[in-house]
Amino acid sequence: MALEKCKECGELVSTKAKACPKCGAPRKRFRFIKWTLAIFAGLLLLGAFAEHQQQGGKQVALSAGEGVALDFSIVQARPFLVMDFTVQNNNPHPIKDVRIVCEHRAKSGTVIESNKRVIYDIVPAQAGKFFPNFEMGVLLQRQAHTTSCRVADAVKA
Repeated sequence: MALEKCKECGELVSTKAKACPKCGAPRKRFRFIKWTLAIFAGLLLLGAFAEHQQQGGKQVALSAGEGVALDFSIVQARPFLVMDFTVQNNNPHPIKDVRIVCEHRAKSGTVIESNKRVIYDIVPAQAGKFFPNFEMGVLLQRQAHTTSCRVADAVKA
């Protein structure tokens, strides 16, 4: 049994005791897990705040790539997925920050991997723009049989 000094009276108190037997002062016991959870929650809140600040609240997102079409071809598949994209903006305003999601499916049709990237460029209104040799990240799954890509969202420029 380990003993610690009471913060109030200096008496030796068991680490398992909830209070000092001499003066009755409660022992302050913070566990490692409690601190870890508190720090993790704080980091999550900080991250959410930073993301909100980054977005600025003034940009209007086009959900699910509304009014935006995408053509693609695979230039290189392994180890890095490199693709050519043509983004067609059918909206009456320019768009920017086009988020593309590519899903890779097995022969069974099951999605086994996906890659997400943002094209940080402006596509003019009622126009298309070609983005050659765009790196989508690492393609790990050797069982990938088909690939499909879509515009997940974009922002009015």
